[in-house]
Amino acid sequence: MVQRYLTLRQVEFIDSRPPSPPAAETESLPLAKERETLSEATDRFEKAFLFKALEKHHGNRTHTARSLGIGLRTLQRKLLHHGISQSP
Repeated sequence: MVQRYLTLRQVEFIDSRPPSPPAAETESLPLAKERETLSEATDRFEKAFLFKALEKHHGNRTHTARSLGIGLRTLQRKLLHHGISQSP
């Protein structure tokens, strides 16, 4: 480490703690329910995410799909899977 400092004029310390997500991300993530599987949590998150995206685009599914980077048919399948039939 001393040799590295003398050569590069810098020392890097490795932090063993995992990085924490930014505060804005943790505030909007729903907390996992007790005894919920990853698949169930993912479905719940995806459903909420789709609702928010639809609200942002005032129910316009074409614009929603485009903003999510997916095709319209993919969005329609996801909405059907989550039982979302009407615009919010």
